[in-house]
Amino acid sequence: MKTHRKSLVIAVATALGTLSALPVQAIESIKTNTFDFNDLIGVIDTCNVSTAAVGCNNGATSSVSLPATLASPTLSQFDSSDGVLMGAMIELSSIRTQTISGSLTDGIQNKTTTTGSGNSDAKITAPGVEEALESIKLSHSAKVATGVTTASFGTSTDTDTYTILTVPDDKLDSYVGSSNGTVIVNLTTSTFNVSSTWSNGGAKTSPTSKSDSQATYKLRWYGDLAIYYDYLLHAAPSFDGSLSMLTLDLDFGTVFLGDVADMDFSIYNLAPVTGSPIDRVGLDLDTFDPFPVPFSFNLSTFYGLASGSNNIYTASMNTSTLGEFKATYHLYFSDEDVGASSSRFSYQDHPLMFQLTLNLSGRVEPIPVPEPGALSLLGVGLLGLPFARRRRS
Repeated sequence: MKTHRKSLVIAVATALGTLSALPVQAIESIKTNTFDFNDLIGVIDTCNVSTAAVGCNNGATSSVSLPATLASPTLSQFDSSDGVLMGAMIELSSIRTQTISGSLTDGIQNKTTTTGSGNSDAKITAPGVEEALESIKLSHSAKVATGVTTASFGTSTDTDTYTILTVPDDKLDSYVGSSNGTVIVNLTTSTFNVSSTWSNGGAKTSPTSKSDSQATYKLRWYGDLAIYYDYLLHAAPSFDGSLSMLTLDLDFGTVFLGDVADMDFSIYNLAPVTGSPIDRVGLDLDTFDPFPVPFSFNLSTFYGLASGSNNIYTASMNTSTLGEFKATYHLYFSDEDVGASSSRFSYQDHPLMFQLTLNLSGRVEPIPVPEPGALSLLGVGLLGLPFARRRRS
C-alpha cells in the first residue's frame, strides 16, 4: 500500500550539477508501507566468590551471537509503472530502551556492594547505505545493609533513535521492482555487553561464604521504518500537444514534377493532465527508420525534451520522379537518461508507449502542357489586340 505525501518542487538539475541550465520539475514523493517493529535481546552475567576474585568482571557476551539482528523490516520497492525513480530516503523513527537489573547474596553480611553495567551499539543497513547509531550504556548498584543477606537493583532509560538515510544515485536500482517487490532493512547490534561486580570494602572473604552477584542487561528496540520515493512520470511522445497521438498521416496530395513539396509536423513530450502536481521526465529520440524514398526529413536524435515541450520538423517529398508513393516510417523513443536506469521505459520494452508512426503518401504528375486548340485561340486573341486599341482611339 502506498500513501501520497505533498509534492516537492525540486530542480532535477541539482542532481546533475547544472542548476542554471535546466528547468525546475515538480517531483512527486510517495511513502511506502510503514513497518512497525518491537524486538528484545538480553544477557546475564554472574560473579561468584567461589569461582572468581573479589571484584570480578566477567563481561558476559557469550549468550548473544554477535552481530545480532534485532529486526529485518520488509518494505515495498518502487513500482516502475509509476514513473522514473529520482531519489529514495529511508526514515527510522524509534526508541531503544535499555534495562539493567541484578541482585546480590552476601553470605557473611559484610555490607557488600554489587554493580551491574551494560552497553550496546546499533546500526541500520539497507542496499547501498548504512549508518552506525549512537552507542548507549547503563549501570546501577545496590549495597547489602547490615544484618541483611540480599540486595537487588534495577533501572531503565529510553533513547530516541531517529535518522534519515539518503540512497546514493548509483544504488537506486536496488529499490526498483514491481508492485510485489521488497527491500530489506536490517537493524543490528555488534556490541552487547553486561558485567556484574561486587566488593566488600577490601575485606577478605572465605571461598565458602556463598557470596555472589548477578546482573541482567536487556535492550528493547521498537519503532517504525518507511522509505520515501521521489519520482517523475514517464515521458509521453506524441504528434499532438493536447492528447496522445502515436500515428500521423502526412499526405502531400498531387504535385507536379519539380515542385517543392514540404510538410511540417511536431513531436511533443505530452504535459501531464491539467492540475497534476508532478511533471514528466524528459523525452529522448533514440533512433528512427532509414528515410523511405522519395521521402526525407530534417530529423536528428535529441535528448531531454522537457515535459510539455515540442520540436518542429519538416518532411519532404522528392518530386523528380513520376508516380504515386506511400511509405510507413517509425521513430523510437525512451525516457531521458536520469534517475534509476531500471525504472526507465523505452521503445524496446514498451513499444506501444515509445514508438511513433508516420504514414506518408503523395503523387507526382507531369507538368501540364496546353492543348493545340487552346494555343490557337490564344494567338487570335493576341493578334486582335492592336485593332481593339485603334477602335478605342
